[in-house]
Amino acid sequence: MVRNERKLEAGSLRGAFETHGLGIVDLLDRQPGGSYRKKQPGIRVSTACIFSPIDRRLESVSGERHGKSPCVVKQSGRLSPAFAHNRNRFYFAQGVVETGSLRVILGCWVLRFLRWACLNLIMALAPTVIAHRGAREAAKENTLPAFRMARELGADWVELDVRRTADGVVVVHHDAHLEDGRMLAQLNSDELPEFVPSLAEALEECHGMGVNIEIKNLPSDPDYDADHLVSDAVAGLVLAYLGPERALVSSFNIDTLDRLHGVDPTIPLAYLYDIGEPASAVARACAHEMSAIHPYDPLVTASLVERAQDEGLQVNVWTVNDAQRMETLVGYGVDGICTDVPDVARTIVDRQTPDPD
Repeated sequence: MVRNERKLEAGSLRGAFETHGLGIVDLLDRQPGGSYRKKQPGIRVSTACIFSPIDRRLESVSGERHGKSPCVVKQSGRLSPAFAHNRNRFYFAQGVVETGSLRVILGCWVLRFLRWACLNLIMALAPTVIAHRGAREAAKENTLPAFRMARELGADWVELDVRRTADGVVVVHHDAHLEDGRMLAQLNSDELPEFVPSLAEALEECHGMGVNIEIKNLPSDPDYDADHLVSDAVAGLVLAYLGPERALVSSFNIDTLDRLHGVDPTIPLAYLYDIGEPASAVARACAHEMSAIHPYDPLVTASLVERAQDEGLQVNVWTVNDAQRMETLVGYGVDGICTDVPDVARTIVDRQTPDPD
């Protein structure tokens, strides 16, 4: 046996990159060698490398040929990782060395970072499924049950509408008036029906999902707030319950969004529109430092999506309930699909997105 050779169970060291002929990453096995979260006696660090496709059988440094496991690798100075081939998949195999080398330690952390980054890259290929006012086909819109159903039906995000009551509470409701004709802005929050949640209650219900908060505050609205105090309140609630990474605030009123941006510039904003030239919408969103545009579905074309994304804007389309249209939008490369039927959108998106498995 050659000196410094080590036998490694290559078959047990899955958890790697998979080519599938396209260089797509396979990161589903996150516990190579059992689990990298558990310390093993005598093992200091594990490292890995990427290999080109090889023959199904493996050859050791001694000239012997082996099947999938075990295989023998030469350890001389640098780590020579084991490698394995299984069902036409080409994996990293992690070689294990007893060393305190800073280089190897850093290599291990770089590997873990690459796994995380590549998994996120794959997930980024898929449009976000946004449940419009919750799963409003399955439950009453803009209610806690609708938000719960959105999660159960596969939504990534929830879209909801907010207005301000007479006592300054931000509540979730689409129209300025209740069904009985009373206006929210003239009622205190304790006078509202039980099915109307506060924004705080809604954000608690949406724990773990992203939330697109649409602020209803057009000058033509009967409850229009010229001081945009609702923006101040929304900013505080976003920071308390979501954080910028799980929030997106949209509105038809750019002044409302500008006010919120002045309160906290870290909260992402989206310009919501249903008329006008696409170029104008993109220009306005960029001029006001927004993160996205939310165009009405009939206005969306492949050229609009390309133009907006070239300017660094996401494109989240509303409201799309037709499966064939969803397929078209996925083909355009939109970033999000806002829909009343999140289960349908989930099926379409998953079917048309490259499968990391």
